[in-house]
Amino acid sequence: MTEKQGATAVAVIGGLVFLLGLVRFNSLESQLVRGFGGSDRLGLVLLIVGGVAAVSGAISAYHAPNTQAAAEEGTSKCPSCGRYNFREATNCVNCGQSLATLAASTPAGTSSEIIGSLKHSHNIIEEMERLAALKERGVLSDEEFQQQKGKLLG
Repeated sequence: MTEKQGATAVAVIGGLVFLLGLVRFNSLESQLVRGFGGSDRLGLVLLIVGGVAAVSGAISAYHAPNTQAAAEEGTSKCPSCGRYNFREATNCVNCGQSLATLAASTPAGTSSEIIGSLKHSHNIIEEMERLAALKERGVLSDEEFQQQKGKLLG
């Protein structure tokens, strides 16, 4: 069972429990109990639990990736977050990243090489920010900044 099918099943079962709570809460017995100062806790619990399950299942089903649809409908997977998008989309619907940029910049290799390169690029960004801050404070001249930037990117 895929994630989308499981979430759909939760939404359907939650909807049925909600309907059962609705029928129970509107039954003659429940109305009589409430009329004499009592409360129908079972009906209320079924309404609340069923409603929450139906809504959360529907939301999960909507956001779950559909791997079968990806193969059949011509979609592509975002390399950043793993969500499926239509091929015509320019940005990922989940993370908003540009799909063309991400696909072109995705490194090839094993997962450990990819993770290592991502950590390395994160360090480069931090170093560039540090160098820019030093330049803004006047600690580094333009020439020294360009020299250090060349070492980082070179």
